[in-house]
Amino acid sequence: MRCRLELVNAQAEFAIDAVAAFSVGEPFELAKDLEQRFIDRIGITVLHPYLREALHSTATRLYVDTPMLSLRNPWRTTA
Repeated sequence: MRCRLELVNAQAEFAIDAVAAFSVGEPFELAKDLEQRFIDRIGITVLHPYLREALHSTATRLYVDTPMLSLRNPWRTTA
């Protein structure tokens, strides 16, 4: 899965991309609703720390204020 974070602050416009590949031992069919639930609950949670770190390191290299993202996945659904 691919996740893109776009963020604008007073000093810069950021676009951060991250990709994760998930696999299992044997191929199988996955219902679309289960696929979406996996993306929402697992995929974004896996990528969030990488998006956060990339945003922080990019801002640091540009010498601009560092936008802060939560340590925990703020997009995680509770259901």
